[in-house]
Amino acid sequence: PMHEVTFSTDDKPKLLSQ
Repeated sequence: PMHEVTFSTDDKPKLLSQ
């Protein structure tokens, strides 16, 4: 759910880094 909320352009790369 969290990744869905932070699916922004700046959060996209962050999700991959996480």
